[in-house]
Amino acid sequence: MENLPEDVKQRALKFMSEKGLSQAEFARRAGLSRSTLNQWLKGRSRIRSTNLHKVVKLLEPEKAKEEPLFTPLDKIIDHLSRAKEELKSAQGEIENLESYLVTKIGEVVSFKHYPKETDQVS
Repeated sequence: MENLPEDVKQRALKFMSEKGLSQAEFARRAGLSRSTLNQWLKGRSRIRSTNLHKVVKLLEPEKAKEEPLFTPLDKIIDHLSRAKEELKSAQGEIENLESYLVTKIGEVVSFKHYPKETDQVS
């Protein structure tokens, strides 16, 4: 198949029509969000290989077991996407920690240079 996602999209539309399923029900059965399915079916977004595999499993459970849809590149891209999100989150946490430490260091420096009058020895 030259364009697997497009072929699967057409089969999914046919399946929903034949079974009388709404997009919401099809998405639920496939394990997708309704929004993800809707965006893909309308051509507004590309489907990730993991989600494509879920759709194929619903359409043809036996064939999905025989024909892996994942290439090593798909797995690498998915892993890198998750890692990128984790790094963004970690960067935010580091920035918060840095800000906290700068504030605390400033308080320590201020205390050492400008002790309270009650702290001075007479």
